[in-house]
Amino acid sequence: DVPIIANGNIRDLKDVDECLRYTGAAAIMSAQSLLNDPMALQVPEESPDSPDRLVLAMQRYLDLVEENPVPLRMVHGHMHSALGEWLGEFTDIREELNTIPNKKLRKKAVEALPQYRAVCQKLRERILEVYRTEG
Repeated sequence: DVPIIANGNIRDLKDVDECLRYTGAAAIMSAQSLLNDPMALQVPEESPDSPDRLVLAMQRYLDLVEENPVPLRMVHGHMHSALGEWLGEFTDIREELNTIPNKKLRKKAVEALPQYRAVCQKLRERILEVYRTEG
């Protein structure tokens, strides 16, 4: 038996259930949806809908990058994909994020992790402040 893996437009757990039921596939793949929201396929009880959840997911992602180094361009792209909506609001933090890649660090993301973590922390603080003051 060769397992069939379904792919395409899987955005949330409902899509997973519908796709598996319709196709009979053994598993699913998802790409863009998970880049934009790394927690999109989490069971709701396991991923509370807190305002800073995407930043927390990216902080965990940076921990994984430390354990399993990847090229800097990948980390940078993932940060922009997951945090893009907030970076559009807080352009000063986006500009700080955009200053991280440089020729010296281009090959090893691990060397830039402290800078990426600092950006995540600043963004998290700003998001939580917005929710404290605006609700």
